[in-house]
Amino acid sequence: MEKPPYSIGKGIGLFFVLLASIPFSATVVILDTLSKQIKSQSQLEEEILKEKERLKLDNVSISGELLPSHCDGICYVHDGRYKILVGGAGATASAIRHEMKHIRNRVSGREWPKPAENLAELTLAMYSREELSATLYQFFRINL
Repeated sequence: MEKPPYSIGKGIGLFFVLLASIPFSATVVILDTLSKQIKSQSQLEEEILKEKERLKLDNVSISGELLPSHCDGICYVHDGRYKILVGGAGATASAIRHEMKHIRNRVSGREWPKPAENLAELTLAMYSREELSATLYQFFRINL
């Protein structure tokens, strides 16, 4: 009999990791709602320039795009150029800071958590390291 790709124990572990992240996520939503809203492409570019200076990312190519629909913040890289997408209620100064911190972590050589044996381990690694670091910078400018 072939072993399933997951076990009940790992599934329960993932459930508790996700359950524990609910208060964290709720706090992020509340604080983000109170952040300065980005209403134009020029405002978005100003915020990116301000954070590039704060995080010493002057030599990194970072652009932004203000979308017409809701987007909390997505950052991707192509050919060494980073792009941040935000839109609707998710277009806030704090969302820009969050994504800029992710960029800072990549540029400084910090690696994404390695693929784990199970989703619970990967989720825990992401929340405990990457998202916590970006969220602390996003709201309190604590640069870990």
